[in-house]
Amino acid sequence: MPEFAAAQPQGLVKAPGPTPAQKLTEAQTAAMSAIARAAQEAADAARPGSDRGAEWQDGAGKAGPDGFVADKAPHGLVVRVFLYIVVGHIIAAFIFLLFTIGDA
Repeated sequence: MPEFAAAQPQGLVKAPGPTPAQKLTEAQTAAMSAIARAAQEAADAARPGSDRGAEWQDGAGKAGPDGFVADKAPHGLVVRVFLYIVVGHIIAAFIFLLFTIGDA
């Protein structure tokens, strides 16, 4: 058993990867700067104050405190509330009849 334990690594094992002393090539540096520029352009385009950001909408409706309630209310809300009330009354009537018939 001691020979098995001795073969196991002790402590943390460093993952393979570039050492800090390695320098990036010109192609890697150019690729990283192109990615950074594209990310910055995408972030600028998504801002509501920018000219391209003004065209973008997430479908949340009009802005303001009442915008979400007015625009995002479910279309079938009235039907569902009506059905819940009707079903609730039917269940209540069934329980009432159980107690009424049970007393007789």
